[in-house]
Amino acid sequence: MKKLLLFVIFLCVILPCFSETIKLKSSKILETTILEKTDRYIKVDIEGIPITYYRDEIESIDGVALTNEMAGEKSSQATARAPRRIFTRDCPEGLYTKHPNMPHAYSGPKRTGTVGKLQDMPFYVYADKGSAKNHFFPYGLMGDYGDAKYSYISTESPYSGNSCIKIEYCACGFQSAYWSGMYWQAPANNWGTIDAGYNLSQATKLTFWARGEKGGEHIEEFKVGGIRNEFSDSDLATTGPLTLKKEWMQYAIDLKGKDMSYIIGGFCWVANTDANPDGAIFYLDEIKFE
Repeated sequence: MKKLLLFVIFLCVILPCFSETIKLKSSKILETTILEKTDRYIKVDIEGIPITYYRDEIESIDGVALTNEMAGEKSSQATARAPRRIFTRDCPEGLYTKHPNMPHAYSGPKRTGTVGKLQDMPFYVYADKGSAKNHFFPYGLMGDYGDAKYSYISTESPYSGNSCIKIEYCACGFQSAYWSGMYWQAPANNWGTIDAGYNLSQATKLTFWARGEKGGEHIEEFKVGGIRNEFSDSDLATTGPLTLKKEWMQYAIDLKGKDMSYIIGGFCWVANTDANPDGAIFYLDEIKFE
């Protein structure tokens, strides 16, 4: 009996680590790891980003169909989620029309990137438009890349200097991912296929200033690192979910105890349609490692 109990505990701990096959009612099939499962939704890992799918969107998990009751259709909680918007005339061509340059999935051996010169602090991702202090490039579009529009020369009440970054997220579901995000990369379009990371080992935190156009804009996360490929970031750190205020606020990502010796993904934001059914406009400034 004791051995059986230990075996059950072993299964409960080990099984969530394995990939599962999730078929959505849209016919999309995901091979991924379930991070969290409740009676209303599951949260899965998509390229290192936690994405939520609600029960009424899921047809089956590992070939087991979800019943109406399991799908939450008989639950009063099912109506609590705001309906998702779909591609409509208010976003006819997508805000960001260029196709992201994402590499094919890499299945070969992982290689350790070359640890370069130790960078002095502060080390800026963004200081001001055209600043020689700026590092990394905001080319790493993800998810509904047609839903996002980026400007690094906005003059709409910057926190400091002459400009700030403006992000417009329409939440149209242009690519039917229902989330969008962007990495600042070194160099541009580097998804871990180029050995070119920065050695930021002296950094103990990344700080940035952010505000929402109206206040209440929900960001799933801001993060440092997390790109995984042939040459992967040496670590990952995140703020977790944040709700922005209308006024400028400073936020920090704690890097103490993190391996910052090889960073190609200097900064990243992720937002989704469930938390922003009407879209979101937000601003960033003074993004730097300290």
